[in-house]
Amino acid sequence: MNFYDTYKQAILYFSSKSEFSIRRPYKVANLFYNKNDFTNTKNIDDKLNNSIEIKHHKEKYFKSFFAYKKYSHIYMFYESYEYQKNEKLFKKLYKFDISKCFDSIYTHSIAWAIYDKKTIKDNLNKINNTFADEFDKLMQNMNYKETNGVLIGPEFSRIFAELILQKIDKLVLNKLTKNENNILHKKDYVIFRYVDDYFLFYNEDDVKNLIIQTFNNELQKYKFYLNESKMEEFTKPFITNITIAKKKIKDLLKEFDFDISNKHTINSKDMIINFKAILKENEIKYNDILNYTLAIIDKKIDFIKKDINKNKYIILENIMDDPSKINTELILVKMKKNLNNIKKNKTKDMQKDIENIMQTIDARIKNLKMKKDLEYDTLEKDFIESINNCEKTIEDLKGSVHKYKEITEYINSSLDELSILKDFYETYIDIKDSFKESINESDEFFSFNEDDEFDNIKSSIKNDCLKIKNKLFTHLKEMLKFVFFIYSESDKTSATVKLSLILAKSVNFMNHNYSDKYLKNKLYKLIFDEIHHLLKRNKNRKYSHNQNLYLLINLKEIKNYKKLDFNILEAIFLSEEMNYFDIVVLLYYIENDPEFKKIKEKIKEKILSKYKDFNNKNTELILLSMDIFACPFLDKNFKIEILEYCKIDKKNIQNYIIKFSMKQKFWFTKWKNVDILKELEEKKSYEVY
Repeated sequence: MNFYDTYKQAILYFSSKSEFSIRRPYKVANLFYNKNDFTNTKNIDDKLNNSIEIKHHKEKYFKSFFAYKKYSHIYMFYESYEYQKNEKLFKKLYKFDISKCFDSIYTHSIAWAIYDKKTIKDNLNKINNTFADEFDKLMQNMNYKETNGVLIGPEFSRIFAELILQKIDKLVLNKLTKNENNILHKKDYVIFRYVDDYFLFYNEDDVKNLIIQTFNNELQKYKFYLNESKMEEFTKPFITNITIAKKKIKDLLKEFDFDISNKHTINSKDMIINFKAILKENEIKYNDILNYTLAIIDKKIDFIKKDINKNKYIILENIMDDPSKINTELILVKMKKNLNNIKKNKTKDMQKDIENIMQTIDARIKNLKMKKDLEYDTLEKDFIESINNCEKTIEDLKGSVHKYKEITEYINSSLDELSILKDFYETYIDIKDSFKESINESDEFFSFNEDDEFDNIKSSIKNDCLKIKNKLFTHLKEMLKFVFFIYSESDKTSATVKLSLILAKSVNFMNHNYSDKYLKNKLYKLIFDEIHHLLKRNKNRKYSHNQNLYLLINLKEIKNYKKLDFNILEAIFLSEEMNYFDIVVLLYYIENDPEFKKIKEKIKEKILSKYKDFNNKNTELILLSMDIFACPFLDKNFKIEILEYCKIDKKNIQNYIIKFSMKQKFWFTKWKNVDILKELEEKKSYEVY
């Protein structure tokens, strides 16, 4: 962060040189509130998150020092007007990329890009401690002092590559312009570069050949080479098999849209067959389309949760279990509290406007004559009228804050809450009236008071809710069967993150909406059995280690239903090469469970073996030490043993270190009360392209 702060202007300047780049830093990211943070949440005060700004778009979590333009993800370019415009202007499209781009980067070449080789050669002694030199040293220090290759993944690696590729872009453009044929950009051709992927729009093959040759020449000067195996040429219409498959899969997945009125039940077997047919017809592999498919299903689960929470019968059941929820006074009190929170760190004018709103709310609260207890004989007369008055009050507030989008959006969400309450009461009255009609038409004699009437209505609503929940359970179960099948062909960690998020959302949904243990356990059995199968399959797969750790974290969420047995844990996770992540995830899973006492002893042996050759320059060991000392699942004597390996043998210092670490609760690993869903959402937000 210090490097960014020191050299941010230099990075932005040298990122603005290329006409080809469509993903580059263009300013330091802003901090702002996400509009979704003030809707449909119980902990609004905890939802003020820092974020990155992509130009024309804002996201939820802070993940980057810089804001980017034009496109944060490659699909945005494919769907853009810019792409379609150039398809109209040119007959052909040529796609190419750099072979092993990040592995091929020579760190000293950053100086060649910032200055040039001749300047560097003539001023070798003066290059020290410059921006280029500091960036070079930073990249080396991140990668064991290596000058060949940079770490793949971090933002600073992409920025490092961007600065070098911007220089190459500029060299290519100049060479083509000064060529005897005088080939002009945006006339004879157009090039777009997204990180290390190039899109060349052109008409004449001679132009394309000259451009590719020029790129080859300039890239080689920086130790880069084009990937000949991935060069693709397209004629109109510019569309790939993957794009066609994505469209068909998107249409297929509409089957997963939940509609309570639809009598059709989805069948995972049919969905799997249709999915495989799309892959076969378009000659693409699972990994080509898996992340896209899982991302759609993830969104569908979000929509299901949102729709079911708005279902009037579900709302009605919840409110009849807790009648105090229909108190509009409580809504206004909550509004006042949240507006007071929004007021912080605002301009004086905006604070004054918010205070005026809060005073209006205070006046309305004093005048409201809502019943705090649900007395059905009197409430029918004034409930709807009270809500209408409350709505009018909030609508009036909007007039004074229309210039503040953030507050207006929050007020709109409060109106939505009132609308739900009104819908509740109107539904209640409708059901009550229908009961009265059925009673009047009956030949039998009914004699019950208002409590009997309410109980009958409540029973009817609960039956309707049960039907909805049973249908939804079947829907969710078939979705997960489909998800596990398509994921089974994956070897990518990114797909495992998406699977984990889908599972976390499903478990969270069941926990919050289903009191019936039978249905919950049926879904948990499906999840457990499928993950158990994946872990056994992955045992002999070379590159599935990270995936296994994510799957184990998912199983922790349903550990109360069923636990993995000792043999599986030992065979898959206990190895000679156990690293920091294996250790902390295993400890997180087993906790202080007596059933896993033998596993814990083996983990402790593995930990101690790492300290036998103690090296204070070993980053993994430092991270592990901090987490172990804060871990509530390891005893004090074991922690003292580790300190003694580290040559810390004075009792007072040992006690201080352990006491201090335990006060921290966690360093890098949250040991208790982990919100896996929230953590995975944040993890997903770090996907940058």
